Amino acid sequence: MGQQTDVLIMDFAKAFDNVNHSLLVNKLHTYGIKGNTNRWIKNWLSRKTQTVVLEGCNSTPVPVDSGVPLDSVLGPSLFLYYINDLQEDLNATVRLFCSLMIPSPAPT
Repeated sequence: MGQQTDVLIMDFAKAFDNVNHSLLVNKLHTYGIKGNTNRWIKNWLSRKTQTVVLEGCNSTPVPVDSGVPLDSVLGPSLFLYYINDLQEDLNATVRLFCSLMIPSPAPT
């Protein structure tokens, strides 16, 4: 008889928005992403700001201290590093996959 295979599908609500930058940078260091590359990622994440525009008026930019950009090539990979230790306490072989679909306007 073959081995049992279980599939667990998790939909993390606002998952990319909830990535803690400090924790992510520390995890990257643990996985061997150190030095200039680690500092570059930390700087790239810390330079993000958010502004609200209402009736033509812009708010003061506010630093964004969590989340990885959805529209970046690096974002899904950083998210996988962030959740990579979820399976550490499981006595099983685990495969993680991150999928993201962003709708775009139809061609004109």
